[in-house]
Amino acid sequence: LIKLGYTNKIASALVSMGMTNATLIKRSKSMLQAHISPKIEGPIGSADFNLTLVNKMEPTSTKRDLKKEVGYGLGKISVSWHRDSGLQDFSSIAVYQSLKETPNNNDNNDDDNNNNGSQWGVALRAMDGGSGAALTSVPPLLIPLPKGSLYYMLDDFNHNHEHAVVAGNSGIRYSSTHRVAREGKGTWRYIHDKIQSHLSKAQGRG
Repeated sequence: LIKLGYTNKIASALVSMGMTNATLIKRSKSMLQAHISPKIEGPIGSADFNLTLVNKMEPTSTKRDLKKEVGYGLGKISVSWHRDSGLQDFSSIAVYQSLKETPNNNDNNDDDNNNNGSQWGVALRAMDGGSGAALTSVPPLLIPLPKGSLYYMLDDFNHNHEHAVVAGNSGIRYSSTHRVAREGKGTWRYIHDKIQSHLSKAQGRG
């Protein structure tokens, strides 16, 4: 990594991320074998994570203009309801979060805050398959996420559910989301290589 031009600090961070990814692959596969494989027939989805997305999210106490979750009154959200896209079908997802504490404002316990004005959380709701609407017969869940939380969305969970990140009122949230991205046609690398190939051919003809 140093020879590729990365600083020592960045190289160290990338190595740590790689080690974390390897650990989460091992743990996710173990959980799939223990909890998913005995309940289904046929193969289970992949947990060979090849993409890591790192996010920084501000708390509600910074007075950022965060949107409200209007469907269930969960409070302010940093990430709206969604399924992760661009992934291998029925592949697993692992998410680790850490919080950097920030001073609380005295007026941050208003009605706009979520979860009684305290913790970050992940909200989950069941969907009617991969393209259906939310199942109104199944209530959503809001799961608090204290510092150092790690959660998994195994096998077909991302296909049959949506999730959202509900903002806490203290602590900057750093999350590392580990996914199995689709490879081949439609990916950035595939499109990049095709463009480079066409440019090279055009230059050769010129």
